[in-house]
Amino acid sequence: MRAWPAAIAGALILALGACGGASAPAAPASGPASPPASRAASPQQSAPASGASAAGAASGAAASGAKQKVRAGYLSHSTTSAIEFISKNAGLYDKYGLDVELDFIKPAILTTALNAGKDVDVGYASAANIPTVNVKGGDLVMLAASAQGGIFDIIGTPGLTSIKDLKGKKAAVTSTGSTTDLLLRKVLQDNGLVPEKDVSIVVIGDDSALVAALATKQVDAIVNSEPFSELALSQGGVVLYDQSKSGERAVQTPVTVKRSYLPAHRDMLKRLLMANMEAIHMMKTNPDEAARYSAHDMGLDDVAVVSKAIQHAAEGMDKDMNVPLDYLAASLKIAAANVPEVAQLKPEDLVDLSLLDEIRASGFLDKLYGGK
Repeated sequence: MRAWPAAIAGALILALGACGGASAPAAPASGPASPPASRAASPQQSAPASGASAAGAASGAAASGAKQKVRAGYLSHSTTSAIEFISKNAGLYDKYGLDVELDFIKPAILTTALNAGKDVDVGYASAANIPTVNVKGGDLVMLAASAQGGIFDIIGTPGLTSIKDLKGKKAAVTSTGSTTDLLLRKVLQDNGLVPEKDVSIVVIGDDSALVAALATKQVDAIVNSEPFSELALSQGGVVLYDQSKSGERAVQTPVTVKRSYLPAHRDMLKRLLMANMEAIHMMKTNPDEAARYSAHDMGLDDVAVVSKAIQHAAEGMDKDMNVPLDYLAASLKIAAANVPEVAQLKPEDLVDLSLLDEIRASGFLDKLYGGK
């Protein structure tokens, strides 16, 4: 794991204390939900002056006046969703003529809503959950990926040294059917443990509450990503599994729509991806600024803490939001360990990368990164 400065570890401890202790394990939400009340809405921010346009999309959107309404769902309050937070709060969606309504929705509910074509148009979804929907007759397609690689950790209480030590114990995830849930089940099986039989799996919906539950030993292990993984470590937790070092380079948080939605909304979706690419650019080149636009949505007041987490997250992000098919194959393995029918799916059946191809060909990324 990363070695964070003592001052940042201390700030993480203060952040945990501000959460008010651990929450009792809760059932998955039944529908879209707002962020916890303690996470105040961000002040209105002006859009950054820097950036580039592709085929005049930004200038054309501005000239048209009215913004296009988009309902989008996201699934985490960690750096997993930093791209969405920055795109919204830094005015990048606005820059591209989009009025994006962001709602926090549990992963399994998000993919179900996307497939039904109701309540949500675009999902920053779970790559491991999408194939479990498609194998049952769904028709979701990934357009781009927010990150490429391993971002999740399984953190245990002091004294545990391996996944096998979890036998007879309790592990917590953010929601049933989420990547954290599917990943935990696969890792348990890989280590000869039967989920629910050898290891109890409980749901604690909030990332901070997960950390608090581990610190107070209500559970013996949790599945988290940054900055909450480091928060758990600062409270005495130990790494039992680090996905970034496991060799499994899964696709993370793909931008997803129902396939039938794509043809009539190509221009809008291209502009949305361009806004997200500008958010990635900010994360890579100015993490402090990116942190200011996303810290409140993570429930953390210390921008230095979030900036450090964003720097780490940005290392695993391709500037063109690519969806490597071999990485997607790893995501399918995670899903297939829990839903065997997923093994019949091929990575190429789950993606449409034509919008990314058009953005690359336009020279947008060359202009954004100064030709580097």
